[in-house]
Amino acid sequence: MPAARTATAAALVAVLGLTACAQAPRSRSAPDPAAVAEVTRAVQTPLASTRSQDPLDRVRLGPADIGDVGSTAAGIASGFTEANPLVSWAGGGAPLMLIPVKYAAKKALVSIGTKPARANWTVETAGMFAACNNIALLAGGVPPAAIGIGAVCAIAFSQNSRNGYERRTGRTLDGAPLAQTRVQ
Repeated sequence: MPAARTATAAALVAVLGLTACAQAPRSRSAPDPAAVAEVTRAVQTPLASTRSQDPLDRVRLGPADIGDVGSTAAGIASGFTEANPLVSWAGGGAPLMLIPVKYAAKKALVSIGTKPARANWTVETAGMFAACNNIALLAGGVPPAAIGIGAVCAIAFSQNSRNGYERRTGRTLDGAPLAQTRVQ
């Protein structure tokens, strides 16, 4: 059984890594001329507007959310139980319940004034903690070590995603221009 758990954990790490690195799905149909014109204008004048089309600028399910759901499903299939009290009542259906819970948490944060980028970043950082913790447990790790691995993953993910967002948009997760937030 340990070899099966290790193989499952390796597969989950690969899926999580591929999901995190994946780009938007490509369409097999011809591109919409209006969309091509809009993208062309945006590329030709990338700093003309403070608005970006960054994926974090709208509430969505991100790669860390999907990693959490997938690793939770693998854990339940391997005999583990869900520890999150928001969805543990659902038993084997807990992974499916994580999806609306995560989306609702992001929507709730936005409804109280949090920028969508900050809401996504916050919930997805927690999701990355859970995904890495789950994978470590599936690989045969003991809970204290799995928690440590989850924490390290969450810190790395949060730093990487925040820095990437700032590079792509020129803004903080809260929407402030970077030039106003940096000490000269």
